[in-house]
Amino acid sequence: MRSKAIMFATVTNIAAYLPFLLLSSDTGNSLYSLPIVMACSLIASRLVSMAFIPLLGYYLLQPSTTPEQPLAERQT
Repeated sequence: MRSKAIMFATVTNIAAYLPFLLLSSDTGNSLYSLPIVMACSLIASRLVSMAFIPLLGYYLLQPSTTPEQPLAERQT
């Protein structure tokens, strides 16, 4: 459910910046790279947040395989 909301927010942000590609004259030339950079960064952010971070959490946050010592034994 949460991944759909993130996907639609990403697509909405990309679509909001696409009209900058249609600008002409000097303003259009200076702003031409803005929607391209925004789209690439949003897509990369989506890939990292939905694939890399959960994978990293899976490997880093595994429970310990050794049993934990009782508190009384650790204090001595």
